[in-house]
Amino acid sequence: MMSSWDNSVHYCRWTSVYCSSHRLVHRVIALILLSHGLMRSLSPHIGNLTFLRTMELQNNSFRGEIPSELGPSVSDLNLIGNKLQGKTPAEVDSLSKLQYLLLYENYLTRSIPGSLGNLSSSLLQLDLSEKSLKGSIPEDIGSITKLEDLVLALLYFELMSNQLSGIIHPDIGVAFPHLIWLSIAENRVIGPIPVSLSNASNVVTIQFQENHFTGTVPWDLGMLDNAQFISMALNQLGDGLSFVPSLVNCTQLQYLTFANNYLQEIVTSLQTLGSFRNCEYYIYVKNELSGRIPSLLGNLTLLSHLYLGGNHLFGEIPPSLAASQNLLYLRLPNNNLHGSIPKEFFGLSSSPLLLDFSGNALTGSLPLEVGNMINLVTLNPSNNKLSSALPNTLTKCVMIQDLRLDDNFFHRENLTALQTLQSLEHLDLSHNNFSSHIPTYLGKLPFLAYLNLSFNELNEEVPKLGNTTIFFVEGNYNLYGGPICSTYSTKKKEKHLVVKVVIDIVSSTQLYNSPFRRISYLDLHKATQGFSKLNVIGVGSYGSVYKGVLDKDAIPFAAKVLSLERSRAAKSFMLECKALREIRHRNFVKILSACSSLDYQVNDFKALVYKLMPQGSLEEWLHTKVGEDAHEKLNFQ
Repeated sequence: MMSSWDNSVHYCRWTSVYCSSHRLVHRVIALILLSHGLMRSLSPHIGNLTFLRTMELQNNSFRGEIPSELGPSVSDLNLIGNKLQGKTPAEVDSLSKLQYLLLYENYLTRSIPGSLGNLSSSLLQLDLSEKSLKGSIPEDIGSITKLEDLVLALLYFELMSNQLSGIIHPDIGVAFPHLIWLSIAENRVIGPIPVSLSNASNVVTIQFQENHFTGTVPWDLGMLDNAQFISMALNQLGDGLSFVPSLVNCTQLQYLTFANNYLQEIVTSLQTLGSFRNCEYYIYVKNELSGRIPSLLGNLTLLSHLYLGGNHLFGEIPPSLAASQNLLYLRLPNNNLHGSIPKEFFGLSSSPLLLDFSGNALTGSLPLEVGNMINLVTLNPSNNKLSSALPNTLTKCVMIQDLRLDDNFFHRENLTALQTLQSLEHLDLSHNNFSSHIPTYLGKLPFLAYLNLSFNELNEEVPKLGNTTIFFVEGNYNLYGGPICSTYSTKKKEKHLVVKVVIDIVSSTQLYNSPFRRISYLDLHKATQGFSKLNVIGVGSYGSVYKGVLDKDAIPFAAKVLSLERSRAAKSFMLECKALREIRHRNFVKILSACSSLDYQVNDFKALVYKLMPQGSLEEWLHTKVGEDAHEKLNFQ
């Protein structure tokens, strides 16, 4: 492109340079250089182009600051997607004809110029989306009466936030009646949501999430009958849901969220939502809503996401919710719901991708109809009071990746219902009453990374588990082998168990009669800050010694962790266990436990856990290093 910029050719013929074709001949009126990979800084001599109206330099790599010498005729300034720094020049208020100012996706800092209010007769679109803007929102912005599109933060809520503070001008809806998109998301804006917002009847999108708005939600939001997306989540809005009935007029509404506020009211107001047949997404999470889930929510036939978690909802889950044939995500966690899981949910033609009923008081069994959920990816009825065996029809849910059945009363003598779930990545069956052996097929599931079988009644040997990187089986006292650190006894009558106990798990009788502590790999990992180098107090031929403190009893310990990749390290471990079993002396360091397990990478892990000697080692007392304070001289008498 730049090759055409040659003095042998008139500049009006240069690529991306546009001149007037009327009486003002040879006057440059537009520079449109989009995505050309241009670098360096913008020259202040650009101010010499006094008739320049349009400068679009989007998606290049210009650096430095925006020149303050821009010509007075500029009406369209587009500098999106560069590497500009510094502040927005205050001289921008002299651009009396400026209509479009687009500066987002740069590295601009400092505050928004209050002088933008001087552009009240011209400015139509202002976009200062940034990651680093600070300061308050200028009150003068309320005087820009022709502004049609105000975006002071981010166009899409998933982008990084700014640090803008202050309040929104209370007359914003009066000043900008033609607003279509209003996003001030992810800032530090305070104060109430302006009541005048309802005057902007053309608005389609409102993004106010992740600020510090307070007060009540305006009761007349329903006047925004073109609204499709309203997000006011993660603020400090309070009072009740008096605004909900007015939303009946919002027939185009597709997304509505007031998540993580302080809304308090019985959910009968939500009955109104049954009229929003176009709505695709509702979220009322972690507010203070109480009452029963309205059955009329089932009228939302286009509903795809429903999240009512973290409230005080009670009663049964209405089967009518299953009438929402497009429902893909249903989340009702952490309420006070009781009764059974309606089997109607498992007959949905849309086959939901996610069902979350966790943290309630649901009873009964997992319905046989669960086998109809051929597209189900996540099923989470954990932390309820469900019982009975797992239905064999679960084998048909071949797409499931995340299955959480923990903290219930499920029981079964075998776990064959899970054998066909080849897509499983996360499986939690902990804190139930499963009483079978651990099936070997779990080690053959190709994607299984997390497996928690702890605190059941499982028995027999723990198999190798292939790709599983995190594996818990604690609290199953009839298991042996595998990744639980265990204790051992030094009583001679249990001598036949010594070798097995070091590398396996003792039975419940042997464990409870043992004077030694149960210490898991997880306990050691946590107490040593992930076996941090800062916790190393010694290094030997076959491993390192880490200090730590056990959480439960605040007992300081020293753990000798074997480097099993070294030759003879495993044999050294066995010999030390044997010596400690057979030798007793009051001057030997007290042994607390032994641990033979698998780490998070499913590598063998072996450690001996001793009582920590706070006065240091014998070597330190005998051989004080130069520059250190000498210990008190030992008296060998």
